[in-house]
Amino acid sequence: MNVPGKNVGAAVDRMSRALERLSAAPPVVAVLEELLCQASATLGASGAFLCWWGGTGDLSTLTTHGVDAEAATLCAQRLLAQAPGPGEPRLPRVVEDVSRDALLASEPDALLRLGATALLSQPLFFASGLGAAGVLGVLFREAWRPREEDLRRFGLSVKLAALALERERMAETLRQSVLSARAEVEESEVLRLRRFQAVTEALGGALSSDEVARVVLEQGLPAVGAGVGLVHLVEPDGTLALKAGLGVSNAQRDALRVPPWRSGGVPGHGAGGPVRLETPAAARDGVSVQGAPVWLETPAEVRDVVPTLGALRALVLLPLQVEGHAFGTLCLGFSEARRFSVLERASITGLGHACGQALERARLYARERTARLQAEAAGQRLRLLADASALVSASLDWEETVAGVARLALGHFADGCAVDSYEDGVVRRLAVLYENPQSAPRGLELLRFAPQEGSPTLLAEVLASGRPWMMARPTAEPGDTRTAAARLYAAARELGVGSLILTPLVARQRTLGVLTFMRSETSAPFDIPDLSLAEELAGARRWPSTTRTCSARRARRRRRAGAGRRGSTSWCRSATSSRRRGWTCPWCWRCWCARCRRRSVTRACSNCSPRTRRAWSW
Repeated sequence: MNVPGKNVGAAVDRMSRALERLSAAPPVVAVLEELLCQASATLGASGAFLCWWGGTGDLSTLTTHGVDAEAATLCAQRLLAQAPGPGEPRLPRVVEDVSRDALLASEPDALLRLGATALLSQPLFFASGLGAAGVLGVLFREAWRPREEDLRRFGLSVKLAALALERERMAETLRQSVLSARAEVEESEVLRLRRFQAVTEALGGALSSDEVARVVLEQGLPAVGAGVGLVHLVEPDGTLALKAGLGVSNAQRDALRVPPWRSGGVPGHGAGGPVRLETPAAARDGVSVQGAPVWLETPAEVRDVVPTLGALRALVLLPLQVEGHAFGTLCLGFSEARRFSVLERASITGLGHACGQALERARLYARERTARLQAEAAGQRLRLLADASALVSASLDWEETVAGVARLALGHFADGCAVDSYEDGVVRRLAVLYENPQSAPRGLELLRFAPQEGSPTLLAEVLASGRPWMMARPTAEPGDTRTAAARLYAAARELGVGSLILTPLVARQRTLGVLTFMRSETSAPFDIPDLSLAEELAGARRWPSTTRTCSARRARRRRRAGAGRRGSTSWCRSATSSRRRGWTCPWCWRCWCARCRRRSVTRACSNCSPRTRRAWSW
């Protein structure tokens, strides 16, 4: 059942007022008693009776004083049985001697109890033209012959009695109609309240704007009797975009992705801007509607505002806002032209207000959820850093320590980790860890990928630059290989890599290797806080044991350099005299030239011949 329109409510009000006026009139029984007394006195009769059919189908009887009611009822039944039908003359019946009347002679006991000799009767008919509604009879103790004047007066009494009975029947019909209409209104109101209660409960459980839009369209439209619904929400740039639609075709949905009406949200302020709904007609006439619904009650107005929905006969545009915060608009379409009643306007406006409240709750929930997730992520980062610090403090071997840090990050921070050491131009993989070894082993092959032929790989670039590198998410279209980044993203998508971070392991301005973190396509991509955490995990202050390791390496290199000088007449000056002469070659401590029987990894020192250099490779 639909929500009751204004016609039903107005009809109930009119009938109630008419019933009050009828109720203010004298009771019909009192009127009929007065008519019987006047008819009996006017004609000089000994008594009178009136019988009529009630609303339940029973015969009601009213008599003057001294007349037996049961006997009058029996006589009335005989008289009503011989009442004229439609189209027959409705004349009074005059019986000068009831004992000789063939119609009444079958009830001698009733005639005896009435104590009458003559009888004048006439059926009562309503103006609706139905059958006889009753009969009015006047009794005489002696033989009586009526005059023309007596018949005219008796006919007037019959008409007045018929009018009184018809008024009573109309009042009863009106009373039943009012009760039925009130019951229908109450039933419709209960149904409307139940539907709105269901909408309110569903909106209370909606946690996102998508869920709010779905609830409003699926449950809110039947509650207000609409057949078409559109929900447009304000984007961050202040424009309206279609969020959900019901009752429209795909072509109409595509045409209404950007609505023809406008919302004056401030660009860049999202839901914080003011709301202003403007229709083309209002803009042409210089009229703006500030935060108020737009009621389009004729097909012409609907076609003027939304030509795409020209088949609709009525339309309502509601701003979804709460305390000045604009979230969008709600469009409701109706298949019939209507003048929205006060009840309908209140119901539709209440639906828009409930939708705005639900969107505000969804916004606050999303903000609180984001804050909670950020707090949990920050706490997880702090715990990971604390565990890494404890691990670093407990070990003197940096290679073992960095592998332990990678194991700590596995599962909490990344789906896959790799540790590569870099020493004397040689890259050596120390550890490869995966949360799911069956699905992720190929992901770290991306470290060996060169975007262009002859260009260094990702690992080589990070080792050469000493700066971290991050790929948040492959953004190139599938099959796009026009640029180096597109080829890299294509390779990442093929290997199932969703996000990647390469951080150099630096200690005392020396690059010891690279720590790699990888996430699959099903995990959330890395962001800037994750990159900062990766830098913290791979920072120089995390590897205090590198001082001892590097000192041992330099001691071994000096011993090897001494062995080389004993077998050669010339050597690199910086290996022995750079400290005494006050300058230092930045490469000799970590790279060895060919003349000194050492292999060069990057370039020879300034005292070594360029012809003796060897290419950097690993």
